[in-house]
Amino acid sequence: MGPVAYRDQIYEIFADPNTEFETQIKQALDLGTEYLNLSVGFFTRITDGTQKLHATGDHPLIQPGESCPLDEAYCRRTIAIDSQLAIEDAHASTEIPDTAIETFGLGAYIGAKVIVGGEVYGTACFADTEPREDPFVDAERFFVELIARLGGQAIERRSYERELAQHEERLNEQEEIYRAVIEANFDSIFRFDTDGMFTYASESVRDLLGYSPAELIGQPVTITHPDAQTSERTLKHRSQILSGEPAEAQDLPLKKKSGDIIYTDIRGVPIYDGSVPESERSEDDIVGIQILIRDATERRQREGLISVINRVLRHNVRNEMSVIRTWAEVLAEDMDAEQATKATAIRAAATRLLDLTESAQQIEQNREISPELELTDIIPLVNRIVTECETRYPDVS
Repeated sequence: MGPVAYRDQIYEIFADPNTEFETQIKQALDLGTEYLNLSVGFFTRITDGTQKLHATGDHPLIQPGESCPLDEAYCRRTIAIDSQLAIEDAHASTEIPDTAIETFGLGAYIGAKVIVGGEVYGTACFADTEPREDPFVDAERFFVELIARLGGQAIERRSYERELAQHEERLNEQEEIYRAVIEANFDSIFRFDTDGMFTYASESVRDLLGYSPAELIGQPVTITHPDAQTSERTLKHRSQILSGEPAEAQDLPLKKKSGDIIYTDIRGVPIYDGSVPESERSEDDIVGIQILIRDATERRQREGLISVINRVLRHNVRNEMSVIRTWAEVLAEDMDAEQATKATAIRAAATRLLDLTESAQQIEQNREISPELELTDIIPLVNRIVTECETRYPDVS
């Protein structure tokens, strides 16, 4: 079999993705010793000044799993030069350290360094205890370099596949954690693309809207809108999210599959292209929207009931306090000075309670308005409070 056939076999050995790396190296070393007519083949990994071996042949010190200091190895010079190292008679060469010859007693040697990720990984070498009479020809030198290069590529591929598997494992773990969080959440989770089409819905959507997740995927968000006003409101929030800002909405009506209307509280955030670093993201990198929806129907009913109770209570308190204040004014006019003072105190208390009902009404009317911070001159406010306190408590310093 000629040099070309041997090289073709080397290509075939490393081309098979289903063959284990250790098996590929063993096959390549066996083929190399046959082609080069040398008794020993070894593939090394060099770490911390020590090389560890994949090996073939019957040399007692060059066996699979063995290791030795690089300073005592024939490979020390191999990794220091740009090309392969080929020596027909190590005893007559200055390239091989005397300690290596004394330790291993190899006569002929040819080796090339293995590069992985731009760094020296180790060497691919062949040797014999006897010197070689014929010089190594270019085809043989290329053959050894070919094994070193393909072996390095196989290691890179194996490392990449291992990293990819670990990455997929981490992604699967994160996905499982994410799924568990969503399933344990009392809220429903939705994702839309930038055109407002459903791309994901959590299982809880069945209880919220009566749809299965599969029924919503690919549908426009408007399928859940009861009217055009809701669609306009939602479009405004979507535009805000696609500009990179979160958006919130309270009491947003949604139509269930049955046609019933429920009211929801919603918070939406943009989803960015995961390949773009967080510090470099812009609205151009937004690929979708994630929405968290909570059924607010019971809250809305509860708050409505509380509002009715408050109105009724305020109305009754206001009416009764008005009666008390009126009679207190009448009594203050008809009584002597000491008794009139007591009636005046009753009237003042009734007035304060009436003011309190007015304050409660204003609080309820404005409870959903988000306050906007602004500069305020506090001097008039302090003066007013001081005046009120002096009026109510004239004997206090």
